[in-house]
Amino acid sequence: MRFEQYCVLKEKLLACAVLPDGRKSMPQPAPLVLAYLGDAVFSLCVRERLAAAERGKVRVLNDVGAQIVCAAAQASALEEILPLLTPEETAVVRRGRNAKSSVPKNATLHEYRQSTGFECLLGWLHWRGDSGRLCFLLDRAFCFLIENLRKRAID
Repeated sequence: MRFEQYCVLKEKLLACAVLPDGRKSMPQPAPLVLAYLGDAVFSLCVRERLAAAERGKVRVLNDVGAQIVCAAAQASALEEILPLLTPEETAVVRRGRNAKSSVPKNATLHEYRQSTGFECLLGWLHWRGDSGRLCFLLDRAFCFLIENLRKRAID
């Protein structure tokens, strides 16, 4: 993307971001934008839950949080909740998983695609305002990931 194009897109974003009804007047975002939103939703959920359990040791919070929000962990969380998803939710995961993006060095292509699908689902549920379903799936994913970390710590 050229710098001029970037500046135009940035200005458009900043102009739209101040709309009072935000989501209501905008169409549903693209899968990678939903994944961007879902990443923030998942990170906040993990941080809130960990902070409730440990009040003083930020290094421990950060280390455990990083292990939970990494692409490999999110991919395994998706595998865990996949049987619980509705056909519509499964389609959202598929769109997120198939979205074209660059893969970071610390994840395999499969892990990254799966984690993007997981984040896209969370972003989509948040965008729709379906907090009940979002909380249910986040709880299942979080508990599964914590159990995996506990098992690895014992081994």
